[in-house]
Amino acid sequence: MELVYFVYGIFIFNALFYSPVTAHVIGGEVEMDPNDPKYYAWAQEALDKQIGQEKLLVAVVTKATEQLVQGLITRLNFVAQSRDGNYLLICNAKIFEPLYSTRKEMEVDCQLPLTR
Repeated sequence: MELVYFVYGIFIFNALFYSPVTAHVIGGEVEMDPNDPKYYAWAQEALDKQIGQEKLLVAVVTKATEQLVQGLITRLNFVAQSRDGNYLLICNAKIFEPLYSTRKEMEVDCQLPLTR
């Protein structure tokens, strides 16, 4: 009988910690699907606000994480390109949505990729 409870406990442990569905843990950073269209839109919005005149386009979002604090912090890693296609930038964005506000705070940092 104890063996049955032990095996049942192993199944519950695996279901909680290795489930494909992830839940937010307060203060913990959770990796999200970077292919979600909302992350592409947020990356473009942050880039437009930071750079200004919509000179860059988001090519691909490579990583997206969310962290639940007194609001939601979303961190995005993405590649941006100039509208004329002459150069690429590797960018990181941090988007903070306070709990009791509809206003988003956005920070973006872009760098030219290293070349040989």
